[in-house]
Amino acid sequence: MVSEDTDGYLGRLNAEQEITLAKFKAVINTLAAKKWGYDLSQFDDYDYLRFLRARKFGLKEASVMFNKYIQWRKDFEVDKIYVLRTIETQIGVPLPRTAERQGHLPPRPPQG
Repeated sequence: MVSEDTDGYLGRLNAEQEITLAKFKAVINTLAAKKWGYDLSQFDDYDYLRFLRARKFGLKEASVMFNKYIQWRKDFEVDKIYVLRTIETQIGVPLPRTAERQGHLPPRPPQG
């Protein structure tokens, strides 16, 4: 049974888990720069620890899982959809769903 003070959550890591987290971040940053061409600035230690906990802090297994996750985000253009939702919130007008599929944005509503 895992002690609550070292259960793999941020602030409650043992020394081995801290080292694994640092190695995982180094591996992921290398892959992001060389293989994916992907900006990881949106991820933090909380995100990385989710993958490590899911694979019981197995560095290789967590790296494979994260790689598949990034590929899924790229395949389904998750970041593009997120940007469209942000624009939708800022202009206060729902975007037509075809705009998402076709990559087009509707004209801004008149200010007034």
